[in-house]
Amino acid sequence: GNRLLLTDGIRANSSMKMNVSVLSGQDHCIPLRSMQPQSRALCGHEVHMQIVELLSVDPESKEVKVLYDVFSWGREALGEYIYFAEIDSKGYQDDGTGDLTKAEYYASVEVCFEDDVLEVAQNNITKASALPIQPPINAIGNISPHELFQHHLGAEEFYIDSGSNHCFSMRLISSFQTVSFIKAETLENRTKTIRVSGKGTDISIGQMYEAATRLINRYKAIPYNQFSGATRD
Repeated sequence: GNRLLLTDGIRANSSMKMNVSVLSGQDHCIPLRSMQPQSRALCGHEVHMQIVELLSVDPESKEVKVLYDVFSWGREALGEYIYFAEIDSKGYQDDGTGDLTKAEYYASVEVCFEDDVLEVAQNNITKASALPIQPPINAIGNISPHELFQHHLGAEEFYIDSGSNHCFSMRLISSFQTVSFIKAETLENRTKTIRVSGKGTDISIGQMYEAATRLINRYKAIPYNQFSGATRD
C-alpha cells in the first residue's frame, strides 16, 4: 500500500497541563469542570473513555512542540511540529506525554516541511476522489471501530471530501484494527495533517468524526510559519 508517513499503527517530557475529557453515552451531555484536570462529555456510543489533552495551542501560536515531546512512543519522528494532541488515559504517561502503543484513541494536529511527506500528501490528495465514498455517518456513527471491522466494508480508505490541495478520508488499518479520520492539506512546502484515530469498543465512529470535525474547524487557517529543530528517525 501507500507509504504511511504519519502512522496509524500507533512511541511521552515536559510538565504539561493535563486536561481530561469524559466520553460518555448519556442522553444529555453536560460539560464537567474542576480545577485540574478539566472534563467534557460527548454524546453517542455507550462508552466511558478518559481523554487527556497533551497539548493545545492556537493556530496563530508559534509554541509548537516536536513529536517526542508529545508522543514519546509509537511513532517515528518525521520532522513534524504539533499544535494539538490528546490521548486516552491508557496511553498517558507520568511524564506528561503519550504512548501510542498503549492508546485506544488519539488525535493530533501537526505540520511538516519535509519534501517526502509533502509528496505523499500530494499523491493522496490527487487519488482521493477515486476512493469509494464513506458510508453515511448516520449509518455507522453509533458503532465502535471494532464493530466497523466486522462489517467487512471491502476497502481500506473511504472518501469524505477533497480539493486541489486537501483531502479528508476515513482509513482502516486492518493489521492494527484501527480507524482513522485524516485531513491532509498542502501549502507551498508545508503539509498540515489532522488525525483522529481509534480502535477497540470504547469509542464510536461518530465521536471520532465529531472530534475530527471540531479540529478541522479550529485549525482550518494555520498561518504559514517556518519552524526548525524537529528531528527525523
